[in-house]
Amino acid sequence: MSDHTDPGPGFGRLSHGPRSSKAEYHLYFTAIFLVALPFAVLAWVVRLVIDRHLPPQGPLARALAEAHAITPEIFRH
Repeated sequence: MSDHTDPGPGFGRLSHGPRSSKAEYHLYFTAIFLVALPFAVLAWVVRLVIDRHLPPQGPLARALAEAHAITPEIFRH
């Protein structure tokens, strides 16, 4: 029976490739947040007019949520 847990000599620890810097992550996060912000404000205003009450999530929270969801996807590959 083979032992598939040991990658063999010369491999050492398994790697996921080079890591991106935190500065690069924050740059992408900021760019995505700034692009998402006007759309979040527009969606918030539309919901306010249609439903005639404040949406549960404000435009800043919605833009932050979008940036938090999209940015890691960029660095996942």
